[in-house]
Amino acid sequence: MNWRDILFGAVFLFWGGILPLYLYLESVCLTLVLSMAEAGRG
Repeated sequence: MNWRDILFGAVFLFWGGILPLYLYLESVCLTLVLSMAEAGRG
């Protein structure tokens, strides 16, 4: 295991796990905010 293997592993883990999870959570929060705004106006 050299530093390049560790670096590629970290990047792969980030793109494969953290980024999709972040985007999913962001879309969920956005949906909640929009639905709350709709309910507040209605």
